[in-house]
Amino acid sequence: MATIAITLLATTYMVSGPAQWLQRVMQLTYMAGDFKVFILALGILYLALAWTGENLIFQRLARIIGHAKQAITQRQKTRKQYKVILEQMLF
Repeated sequence: MATIAITLLATTYMVSGPAQWLQRVMQLTYMAGDFKVFILALGILYLALAWTGENLIFQRLARIIGHAKQAITQRQKTRKQYKVILEQMLF
């Protein structure tokens, strides 16, 4: 999520009017104002979709897939070895 936010900030800077030296280095060309707004709107939409997917959709989807995998294979999920050892040490 942080990578997407940083990329959006960098894109916003590049679109809104970067320094002259950066325009030469990146070989940026002129863009119409409407197209700049469109690009920024797409970036914000992508950020919102990424956050929604990461926090709401993909966690539930992974849980559903895990339950389906257990139901199909009829095998219990193996616990991490360090958790088993820790549990044995505490009891």
